[in-house]
Amino acid sequence: MLNLAHFFRSEYSPASNSKTNRATSALPCPDLISDPYQILKQLKELAHQADLGRLLFLIEGDTRGSPLKSFDLDIEKQTIEIETFELQANMIGKYLTFIGNCHEYRIAFSGKVLMQSSPHRLSLTWPSEIIHTSGREYYRIHPKNKFPVLVKTPTKQLNGHLYDLSEGGIGIRISASDHAYFQELSDHEVIILLAGHHLITQVSICNQTSRDANLAMRIGFAFTHIAPQEQAKLRKILLQLQSRH
Repeated sequence: MLNLAHFFRSEYSPASNSKTNRATSALPCPDLISDPYQILKQLKELAHQADLGRLLFLIEGDTRGSPLKSFDLDIEKQTIEIETFELQANMIGKYLTFIGNCHEYRIAFSGKVLMQSSPHRLSLTWPSEIIHTSGREYYRIHPKNKFPVLVKTPTKQLNGHLYDLSEGGIGIRISASDHAYFQELSDHEVIILLAGHHLITQVSICNQTSRDANLAMRIGFAFTHIAPQEQAKLRKILLQLQSRH
């Protein structure tokens, strides 16, 4: 079993009492591959990585990855057939996330279990989208659904919707009228309520954009100080949202 941190971060750091993330001038985002031909090409590459033991899968809700015994493609049916080393029970309907290092970049995607012919063999849906990262410090997701985000301080509660999320920070869509209040959060500790989780972290504004200053805008926060237990929550949120986005 390998620690997921090796794949979500370009460099792995052992847990300590606190963690400081370098603030960036802009929140990077991964490339999203949706072209069918390119998806097939990437899946073939992942099949090769699986043969080398470099592809991990994670069961929805887990925080640690497991290697695969085999990773095969049924191009005609557009399904993925995998064989695991460990016994898997009652997996039909659950989501698996695959993460692998290919050359200088990383790839991730999720699939739903369609059929389980044995405790070791599973058939999964063909992905409609693959996340491809290259030279990026943090793995980032852009959920398609509008997930509400509540940011709490000792004196105020602020509402928004999730734009993107990584281990390094969060992007939130907010009402332009709340902009001044969100500005005050920089360099302060907040509680972020997202996807049923409470995340405690210190934040700092790293970017902000607006198409219409009178309606809405997007604001990006870097997590500048986050405890190990909160980092573990954050990884769980990332897996949860990636499996459903």
